[in-house]
Amino acid sequence: MEIREFIKNDEDKARVCDFFSRLGYEGTGFFNRNNCNFNGAMNFFNGDDSNCVRFMAINEESGKMDGYVFLWKLNYRIPWLGIAVAEDAKGKGLGKKLIQHMIDYCKERDKGGIFLTTHAANFRAQALYEGYGFERIGMESGTEILYILNFKEN
Repeated sequence: MEIREFIKNDEDKARVCDFFSRLGYEGTGFFNRNNCNFNGAMNFFNGDDSNCVRFMAINEESGKMDGYVFLWKLNYRIPWLGIAVAEDAKGKGLGKKLIQHMIDYCKERDKGGIFLTTHAANFRAQALYEGYGFERIGMESGTEILYILNFKEN
């Protein structure tokens, strides 16, 4: 599995479109409601993507994008994270690799931690985040759990 930043070309744009078509029920319901994250990813290819960094996990056998992780609000000491794994790629540890990639990315840039939200019914994601030490800090709109991972050494 190769994890790398998005590249502005037709091949990556096609990978992103294919990825979003493979999200399944959880990915669509929890991550891409109303196409919000698909539209955000397309902003990269349209040139309107400031203050954000986006990575894709490419399956080296199939060439498909199996995972997506991004940070926005990069000007903040603690940026916001978004993450998704294609339905047919779940259960193989890819979410863990993507989270660790972003933790390393943030630490290398002297960030203070990572912030994220997840739907209260997204138990798989909650287990992933809590396994990495993310702490629940509250609720937003009654459906989204707020999480933070503080880098204590910073």
